[in-house]
Amino acid sequence: MAAPVLPTDTPFRFPEQHELYKLWWRKRGDRLLPERAELNAAELRPWLGHLHLIEVIEGGRDFKYLVYGTEIARYYDIEMTGRLASHWPATMRKDPGHISFPRGG
Repeated sequence: MAAPVLPTDTPFRFPEQHELYKLWWRKRGDRLLPERAELNAAELRPWLGHLHLIEVIEGGRDFKYLVYGTEIARYYDIEMTGRLASHWPATMRKDPGHISFPRGG
């Protein structure tokens, strides 16, 4: 099966976000997600401070930040590496910066 065509109507505000999306899209091919082994730090270097590595806990009941992006930690003045997403302060959960885009297939 051929890889899906990269959408041009992405919700990203900055060109850097679209560049990361293109890399992700190429790596995933016809799958929903790329394999973790396919994503290496050298390729992700321009975005590393803005990315998280997250472990799914109990089928999605919670999420553990294995790596919490340093730039995001600086912006929110909170370090979440090694902590559960459920430990986010309630007052910060409504911040528009933490709104995620739903997954598309």
